[in-house]
Amino acid sequence: MVQLTTFKCGGLCLGTAIHHQASDGIAATRFMSDWADATRDPTRPIPTPCLDRTSLRARSPPTVQFHHPEFDLREGPENQEPVSSTFLNVTPAQLAAIKAACGEKYTSFESMAAHIWRCTCLARGLVRPDEEIRLLTTADLRRRLSHTIPSDFVGNAISVTVAIAPAAEVAAGLPAERIREAIEKLEEEYLRSAVDYLELQEDKRRLASAVGNFTATDISVGSWNRLPLNEVDFRWGLPEFLGPAAFICPRQFLILSSPDGGVKVCCSMETEKMDSFVKLFHELLPAPAGCGK
Repeated sequence: MVQLTTFKCGGLCLGTAIHHQASDGIAATRFMSDWADATRDPTRPIPTPCLDRTSLRARSPPTVQFHHPEFDLREGPENQEPVSSTFLNVTPAQLAAIKAACGEKYTSFESMAAHIWRCTCLARGLVRPDEEIRLLTTADLRRRLSHTIPSDFVGNAISVTVAIAPAAEVAAGLPAERIREAIEKLEEEYLRSAVDYLELQEDKRRLASAVGNFTATDISVGSWNRLPLNEVDFRWGLPEFLGPAAFICPRQFLILSSPDGGVKVCCSMETEKMDSFVKLFHELLPAPAGCGK
C-alpha cells in the first residue's frame, strides 16, 4: 500500500506498507530505488524482479540439526499495556564512546543494541537476577549462504536470531558479546536447519511475536543502517526524515543511520516505562573521549 500526503508548506510524505513475507528490507529498498529511478527517467527500463524462492526452500526430507531457541514458544502478557514511541539521537562522538566501552571490537549495531538491551532491562526493573531475558534481531541470508541469491531477488531472505542472558548480566554491563554470538551462529548449516524446522511446523503463525510469542522480558532490535533509503529521490530531493510510521508492540527498536555519522534510534516502550528508559538511555551513554560526565 502507498499513501502520498502533501502539506501546505510544499512538503510531501510518502508512506508505504509492505508485507514482510513478500519482501524484506533489502528487496523493498531495491523496489523503492527502481521506482524512484523510473520517476526521474520514464524511458528507463524497469528491472524484472526475481521471484524464484527455490534456493530458500526446505530440504527433502527436512533435517533439523540444531536447537532453535529463536522459535521457542513463550507465554506473552495477557493484556498489552499502552505503548509509546520516540526517536533518540546519538552523536558520532557518543557512538564512538559506546563502541569503545564495548571494547572496540564490536560493530555499531552490536554496541548500540547492547546499550538498548541494558537500558530496557533496567527500565523494566529486575525481578530476579537469574531471570532469562532475550534480544531478538534479524540477519540477512544473502551473505551467509554458499549459493548466490540474485541481487534482483524480491522476497524475504532474513532469519531471526536470539541472544539470551540472565537479567543481572544485562543490567550490569554491555552484553555485546552475547549479541555477536547470536549473529555469528547463523552459518549455512544452522540456517538450513532453521528452514527445515519451520517446514515441519503445522502452524507457523504461532511462532510469530505478533501473535503473542513475545514475553514481557523480550526486546527486538533491528537496523536499517545498511539500507540506502535516504538516497531514494523521486525528483523531490533527498528525504528530510525516514523511519517507521508506527510501532504496535512494546520494546521494539530500530537503529537508523544519521547524515552526521551518528545514529537515530526509533523506540517503543510501555508508556509507563518510557520516561525511565529515555533517562537511562542518555545517562548510561559513556562520555565521549575528552569529555567529563
